[in-house]
Amino acid sequence: MEIVNDLAYFQPLRFLPEPESTQAYLRRAFGREDPASDMGCGEGQYTREIARRYPLASVLGTDVDAAAIAAASRAAGATRNVRFLVHDAREALPEAALRGTGLDVVVMWMVLLYLPDKQGVLHRLAAALKPGGVLLLGYIPDRALRLNHPSAAAIMAAGDEMVRRSGMVELETNLGEYLRAAGFVDATTARLRYLVGEGTSGGQRWFEYALDSLAAGRHFLVDVGRTMEGAEYDRHLERLASVPVLSIDGEVRFLVTVARRASTSPHLR
Repeated sequence: MEIVNDLAYFQPLRFLPEPESTQAYLRRAFGREDPASDMGCGEGQYTREIARRYPLASVLGTDVDAAAIAAASRAAGATRNVRFLVHDAREALPEAALRGTGLDVVVMWMVLLYLPDKQGVLHRLAAALKPGGVLLLGYIPDRALRLNHPSAAAIMAAGDEMVRRSGMVELETNLGEYLRAAGFVDATTARLRYLVGEGTSGGQRWFEYALDSLAAGRHFLVDVGRTMEGAEYDRHLERLASVPVLSIDGEVRFLVTVARRASTSPHLR
């Protein structure tokens, strides 16, 4: 299923595909006073958005970065249905965070692809969910960005090599198998495509996002992976930043997978 919608990024229930039973469960879960968790929440932008859209849900945001959690807590202010916890997503959630019953929903947005033991993380997420609970994963395909510019092509070629070395490419191919092994069922995936460039305000915003993403990737490719020299990387970024947005054509791509924890999975605990 493919969605081209500039508003869909923070509206997960609008672009979830079949099965309808999973959609219905998510709507019920977010609409009740039951716990949900945003794992690897950073400074809590998505966590707060979930809490705002679903005021009956009790939303827990977790991240390993204590400074990010402090910032998230400050930004949330007096919001009653959201709380934050310093927690490493590679470890099991403490029982106190589960409040004895387990979670109805776990959201993990752009986090799983960076974790080396993806299978182990999924097993621990399944253990944190109630039977029938829902996991919502946001991640990127192997080709997450397309821009019709030679400098973008050069940077992305260096990125492809680094991604291949790091094993991040395996998620698009192997996620279904990982989910089944962890005790999840009814897994379905939506492919989100956001148009970049040209004359629309959305295209301009996504071009800015693409530039920011490429700039953020400099350390990863230049200092860590050494797949491109720093001076060359900087020249390519400067060329891209100077291009009129009306001459740019491309898209940013994301994948969103939803799955339910099986009702009977004795190996999870």
